[in-house]
Amino acid sequence: MKLKCPDCDKQTLKLALENKVGFSYVLNLTCSSCAENICAVETSNERQDNTVPDINLRFTQAFSNIGKSYSAIEKFCMAVNVYHFSSRTYSKCNKLLHTAYGIAAETLQSEVHREVRKVYEAPTDVPVVDIHWCSKIKDRKISISAERRGRADRKTNQEIKRHLDAFTRGRIIGKLEKGRSVTSVAAEFGIAHSIVSRLWRQFQTTGTAIRGFSSGRPRGTTPADDRYIVLQARRNRRQTAGEIFRHTTQATGRPISRFTVARRLHGGGLFVRRPVRCVPLTPAHRRRRSLWCREHRNWRNNEWGRVLFTDESRFSSSSDSHRILNWREWGSRNHPSNIIERDRYGGRGVLVWGGIMLGSRIDLHVFDAGSVNGTRYCNEILLPYVRHFRCAMGLQFLFMDDNAPCHRTVAAEQLLESEDIERMDWPVRSPDLNPIEPVWDFLGRRLAARALPPVTIRELRLALQDGWAAMPQQLIDTLILSMGRRCETCLAVREDHIPY
Repeated sequence: MKLKCPDCDKQTLKLALENKVGFSYVLNLTCSSCAENICAVETSNERQDNTVPDINLRFTQAFSNIGKSYSAIEKFCMAVNVYHFSSRTYSKCNKLLHTAYGIAAETLQSEVHREVRKVYEAPTDVPVVDIHWCSKIKDRKISISAERRGRADRKTNQEIKRHLDAFTRGRIIGKLEKGRSVTSVAAEFGIAHSIVSRLWRQFQTTGTAIRGFSSGRPRGTTPADDRYIVLQARRNRRQTAGEIFRHTTQATGRPISRFTVARRLHGGGLFVRRPVRCVPLTPAHRRRRSLWCREHRNWRNNEWGRVLFTDESRFSSSSDSHRILNWREWGSRNHPSNIIERDRYGGRGVLVWGGIMLGSRIDLHVFDAGSVNGTRYCNEILLPYVRHFRCAMGLQFLFMDDNAPCHRTVAAEQLLESEDIERMDWPVRSPDLNPIEPVWDFLGRRLAARALPPVTIRELRLALQDGWAAMPQQLIDTLILSMGRRCETCLAVREDHIPY
């Protein structure tokens, strides 16, 4: 078979396959006009059985008719028994065959990826192919190794059960008896080629595919016990592993440890995590949340853009977070380096007020010591901040505050009415609907991440004001634009708590 030479541009390329010692072959592609050896492919196959077909015949048949409907790389895989390539090898092998056989790249690109990816896993006797470039490409050497699995395959195999059940074993044997190949069956069930091969060899030798006895210690629980343990945890998710262990022991009569219970729960997809703290909701609260979400679910972005969302939050100089962990040795629980000193009520702190809007925000206000009543709320918040903001926005301004006692005093109501400030009706106990709550969380994390945490009240005030000013406006806009999704989510969970 003669093809076009990439050097002299003549159809004088000759393709020859020589048989070496054993099951090794050398493919030579030479040009009789310019006497250049374009490439040499050496294959080595260690299979020592007599059932290997004549690779020379296979190679001749594979490359006898090169057309648009066939992939050159797929034919190359057929010729040298390479079943699986890495993604990096696709392009390299593609360039080699395009140069050697003069096939257009745009014709083969889709065929290459579709044909080569058909094979899921390489068999155990895959050879290694070394391709040597000899012409003007300065002896570039490409080693193509058949990969048994990629990273995705390894991740998938980790999720497979440790042992195959009897039903799956019977299905595999049935497909193999029908004439299916081991590779195709392994790809269909998503298991390794070696597992199917050993199972088929066991069936041919012993006539059965039942799993033999293991030399290790048997499991302390049966599959029914495992389901019972997971069911107990799902019925009461606040039970400890010790309580489930006692209930299971009483029900089954077999003693097991709480560590076994923990492992079975992990196998069932259950793990110990801290519960989320939310305010309690009564049926009346849920009805109000439902009405509010139904009213505002179809609001457009320009309608949410005229709302000023406000709220108060308290920040302490000593963190009251229980997420702090430390590394310590066994038995060193009360060592001074493993103790965190914390005031019982959080230590000294400040109360701040802030307001956010689409494309803007109000300066953070820090209250002085003392409780905030209706008078202070009017004098320190409504008059200096909200009234001026309303004058700048005009009649389309909409003010939102929660149902705190100081917000609903007679003085505050009269001031809003006299200043013609429209207030948004807000559902009771719905902090998860307020987009400013994640802003406080962001500000607290910024405060905790400082290299030098604030010690005094003055340092805490300055740190909070600096963090508020440095907060990206894009974060605030994203939170406000999520109000429509919050309403839809609240209605979807039937007015329950939402993950916002």
